[in-house]
Amino acid sequence: MKKVCRIGLLFVLNGLMFTGGAYTHALYTKWFYPNRLEKEEKRTEQPAEEKESVYVAEEAVNAEIRTTADTSFEIHSYDIRHATTEREVTEIPGKYIGMTRKQLEKALEEYCMSPPLSELNKGFTDLKLLAFSAGRVTIEKSYYLPDESESFVLVAENNYITVYRADTDEVYLYTDIRLDELPATVREEIILRKYIDSEAELYNFLESYSS
Repeated sequence: MKKVCRIGLLFVLNGLMFTGGAYTHALYTKWFYPNRLEKEEKRTEQPAEEKESVYVAEEAVNAEIRTTADTSFEIHSYDIRHATTEREVTEIPGKYIGMTRKQLEKALEEYCMSPPLSELNKGFTDLKLLAFSAGRVTIEKSYYLPDESESFVLVAENNYITVYRADTDEVYLYTDIRLDELPATVREEIILRKYIDSEAELYNFLESYSS
Protein backbone atom coordinates (compact mmCIF):
# COMPACT_ATOMS: atom_id res chain seq x y z
CA MET A 1 0.00 0.00 0.00
CA LYS A 2 2.80 2.37 0.89
CA LYS A 3 4.44 1.57 -2.44
CA VAL A 4 1.29 2.56 -4.34
CA CYS A 5 1.04 5.83 -2.43
CA ARG A 6 4.66 6.62 -3.22
CA ILE A 7 4.10 6.04 -6.93
CA GLY A 8 1.02 8.28 -6.94
CA LEU A 9 2.86 10.98 -5.06
CA LEU A 10 5.69 10.72 -7.60
CA PHE A 11 3.29 11.36 -10.50
CA VAL A 12 1.77 14.34 -8.70
CA LEU A 13 5.21 15.84 -8.05
CA ASN A 14 6.19 15.35 -11.71
CA GLY A 15 3.02 17.07 -12.84
CA LEU A 16 3.62 20.01 -10.52
CA MET A 17 7.22 20.31 -11.70
CA PHE A 18 6.12 20.31 -15.38
CA THR A 19 3.42 22.94 -14.80
CA GLY A 20 5.79 25.09 -12.79
CA GLY A 21 8.46 24.82 -15.46
CA ALA A 22 6.07 25.88 -18.20
CA TYR A 23 4.84 28.81 -16.14
CA THR A 24 8.41 29.85 -15.30
CA HIS A 25 9.37 29.68 -18.99
CA ALA A 26 6.40 31.89 -19.89
CA LEU A 27 7.40 34.48 -17.28
CA TYR A 28 11.00 34.30 -18.47
CA THR A 29 10.00 34.87 -22.08
CA LYS A 30 7.69 37.74 -21.18
CA TRP A 31 10.35 39.38 -18.98
CA PHE A 32 13.34 39.10 -21.31
CA TYR A 33 11.48 39.26 -24.70
CA PRO A 34 8.50 41.55 -24.10
CA ASN A 35 8.02 42.37 -27.82
CA ARG A 36 8.18 38.81 -29.18
CA LEU A 37 4.40 38.23 -28.99
CA GLU A 38 3.62 41.55 -30.69
CA LYS A 39 6.09 40.74 -33.48
CA GLU A 40 4.52 37.34 -34.02
CA GLU A 41 1.03 38.89 -34.24
CA LYS A 42 2.25 41.46 -36.74
CA ARG A 43 3.94 38.70 -38.72
CA THR A 44 0.61 36.89 -39.13
CA GLU A 45 -1.08 40.09 -40.32
CA GLN A 46 1.65 41.05 -42.79
CA PRO A 47 0.67 38.76 -45.69
CA ALA A 48 -2.77 40.40 -46.01
CA GLU A 49 -1.16 43.85 -46.13
CA GLU A 50 1.41 42.64 -48.62
CA LYS A 51 -1.32 41.17 -50.83
CA GLU A 52 -3.19 44.48 -50.79
CA SER A 53 -0.02 46.37 -51.72
CA VAL A 54 0.71 43.97 -54.57
CA TYR A 55 -2.87 44.29 -55.85
CA VAL A 56 -2.71 48.10 -55.81
CA ALA A 57 0.65 48.03 -57.55
CA GLU A 58 -0.69 45.69 -60.26
CA GLU A 59 -3.71 47.92 -60.79
CA ALA A 60 -1.44 50.94 -61.20
CA VAL A 61 0.72 49.10 -63.73
CA ASN A 62 -2.32 47.87 -65.70
CA ALA A 63 -3.72 51.40 -65.83
CA GLU A 64 -0.55 52.57 -67.56
CA ILE A 65 -0.42 49.82 -70.21
CA ARG A 66 -0.89 51.34 -73.66
CA THR A 67 -1.37 50.00 -77.14
CA THR A 68 1.40 50.46 -79.68
CA ALA A 69 1.81 50.05 -83.41
CA ASP A 70 2.88 46.46 -82.69
CA THR A 71 -0.35 45.60 -80.84
CA SER A 72 -2.36 43.05 -82.82
CA PHE A 73 -6.07 43.74 -83.24
CA GLU A 74 -8.41 40.73 -83.11
CA ILE A 75 -12.03 41.16 -84.18
CA HIS A 76 -14.75 38.64 -83.32
CA SER A 77 -17.79 39.16 -85.55
CA TYR A 78 -20.79 37.54 -83.91
CA ASP A 79 -23.82 36.69 -86.08
CA ILE A 80 -26.81 36.85 -83.73
CA ARG A 81 -29.22 35.31 -86.23
CA HIS A 82 -27.13 32.14 -86.70
CA ALA A 83 -25.14 32.19 -83.42
CA THR A 84 -21.78 31.95 -85.21
CA THR A 85 -18.52 33.86 -84.77
CA GLU A 86 -15.83 34.77 -87.30
CA ARG A 87 -12.36 35.82 -86.11
CA GLU A 88 -9.94 38.14 -87.87
CA VAL A 89 -6.55 39.46 -86.73
CA THR A 90 -5.36 42.73 -88.27
CA GLU A 91 -3.13 45.70 -87.48
CA ILE A 92 -4.54 47.99 -84.84
CA PRO A 93 -6.26 51.08 -86.33
CA GLY A 94 -4.10 54.18 -86.01
CA LYS A 95 -6.71 56.03 -83.95
CA TYR A 96 -6.40 53.40 -81.17
CA ILE A 97 -2.58 53.50 -80.88
CA GLY A 98 -1.25 54.87 -77.58
CA MET A 99 -4.49 54.31 -75.65
CA THR A 100 -4.93 52.84 -72.18
CA ARG A 101 -7.73 50.37 -71.51
CA LYS A 102 -10.08 53.09 -70.22
CA GLN A 103 -9.37 55.33 -73.20
CA LEU A 104 -10.04 52.49 -75.62
CA GLU A 105 -13.28 51.56 -73.86
CA LYS A 106 -14.44 55.16 -74.20
CA ALA A 107 -13.50 55.23 -77.91
CA LEU A 108 -15.42 52.00 -78.54
CA GLU A 109 -18.43 53.38 -76.69
CA GLU A 110 -18.42 56.42 -78.97
CA TYR A 111 -18.18 54.10 -81.98
CA CYS A 112 -21.29 52.25 -80.78
CA MET A 113 -23.23 55.48 -80.43
CA SER A 114 -22.49 56.52 -84.01
CA PRO A 115 -21.42 53.53 -86.15
CA PRO A 116 -20.58 53.99 -89.85
CA LEU A 117 -23.38 53.45 -92.35
CA SER A 118 -21.47 50.49 -93.78
CA GLU A 119 -21.74 48.77 -90.38
CA LEU A 120 -25.44 49.55 -90.07
CA ASN A 121 -26.01 48.02 -93.48
CA LYS A 122 -24.50 44.79 -92.20
CA GLY A 123 -26.82 44.81 -89.18
CA PHE A 124 -24.37 46.12 -86.55
CA THR A 125 -25.91 46.12 -83.06
CA ASP A 126 -23.16 46.18 -80.42
CA LEU A 127 -19.42 46.36 -79.71
CA LYS A 128 -17.47 45.39 -76.61
CA LEU A 129 -13.87 44.95 -75.48
CA LEU A 130 -13.04 41.32 -74.64
CA ALA A 131 -9.31 41.55 -73.82
CA PHE A 132 -6.66 44.23 -73.51
CA SER A 133 -2.87 44.06 -73.29
CA ALA A 134 0.13 45.72 -74.86
CA GLY A 135 0.48 42.76 -77.21
CA ARG A 136 -3.14 42.18 -78.25
CA VAL A 137 -6.56 43.81 -78.17
CA THR A 138 -9.66 41.68 -78.75
CA ILE A 139 -13.08 43.15 -79.49
CA GLU A 140 -16.42 41.61 -80.37
CA LYS A 141 -18.83 43.12 -82.87
CA SER A 142 -22.38 41.81 -82.87
CA TYR A 143 -24.50 41.78 -86.01
CA TYR A 144 -28.04 40.85 -86.80
CA LEU A 145 -27.24 40.01 -90.39
CA PRO A 146 -29.91 40.84 -92.99
CA ASP A 147 -31.97 38.05 -94.49
CA GLU A 148 -31.86 38.93 -98.17
CA SER A 149 -34.93 36.79 -98.90
CA GLU A 150 -37.12 38.97 -96.69
CA SER A 151 -39.01 41.93 -98.18
CA PHE A 152 -40.88 44.83 -96.57
CA VAL A 153 -43.60 47.38 -97.21
CA LEU A 154 -43.47 51.01 -96.05
CA VAL A 155 -46.90 52.35 -95.12
CA ALA A 156 -48.07 55.82 -94.06
CA GLU A 157 -49.88 55.73 -90.70
CA ASN A 158 -50.78 58.84 -88.67
CA ASN A 159 -48.20 60.87 -90.62
CA TYR A 160 -45.38 58.41 -89.72
CA ILE A 161 -43.79 55.52 -91.62
CA THR A 162 -44.57 52.00 -90.39
CA VAL A 163 -42.66 49.02 -91.77
CA TYR A 164 -44.52 45.74 -92.41
CA ARG A 165 -43.24 42.35 -93.47
CA ALA A 166 -44.37 41.85 -97.06
CA ASP A 167 -45.15 38.14 -96.71
CA THR A 168 -47.15 38.24 -93.45
CA ASP A 169 -48.37 41.85 -93.15
CA GLU A 170 -47.03 41.89 -89.59
CA VAL A 171 -45.55 45.10 -88.19
CA TYR A 172 -41.76 44.91 -88.40
CA LEU A 173 -40.87 48.40 -87.18
CA TYR A 174 -42.47 51.65 -86.09
CA THR A 175 -40.33 54.62 -87.12
CA ASP A 176 -40.13 58.27 -86.06
CA ILE A 177 -39.87 59.43 -89.68
CA ARG A 178 -42.62 61.95 -90.40
CA LEU A 179 -44.33 61.73 -93.77
CA ASP A 180 -44.63 65.52 -94.20
CA GLU A 181 -40.84 65.92 -93.85
CA LEU A 182 -40.04 63.66 -96.82
CA PRO A 183 -39.51 64.77 -100.43
CA ALA A 184 -42.76 64.81 -102.41
CA THR A 185 -41.81 61.88 -104.64
CA VAL A 186 -40.84 59.65 -101.70
CA ARG A 187 -43.98 60.68 -99.83
CA GLU A 188 -46.14 59.61 -102.77
CA GLU A 189 -44.36 56.24 -102.99
CA ILE A 190 -45.08 55.52 -99.34
CA ILE A 191 -48.71 56.61 -99.58
CA LEU A 192 -49.06 54.04 -102.39
CA ARG A 193 -47.15 51.45 -100.24
CA LYS A 194 -43.45 51.34 -101.04
CA TYR A 195 -41.90 47.88 -101.35
CA ILE A 196 -38.35 47.18 -100.12
CA ASP A 197 -36.60 44.02 -101.35
CA SER A 198 -34.19 43.35 -98.48
CA GLU A 199 -33.29 44.27 -94.93
CA ALA A 200 -30.11 45.97 -96.10
CA GLU A 201 -32.08 48.18 -98.50
CA LEU A 202 -34.59 48.94 -95.75
CA TYR A 203 -31.93 50.19 -93.33
CA ASN A 204 -30.32 52.20 -96.10
CA PHE A 205 -33.63 53.97 -96.67
CA LEU A 206 -34.32 54.54 -92.96
CA GLU A 207 -30.80 55.87 -92.39
CA SER A 208 -31.20 58.31 -95.27
CA TYR A 209 -34.35 59.89 -93.87
CA SER A 210 -33.89 59.55 -90.10
CA SER A 211 -33.35 62.83 -88.29
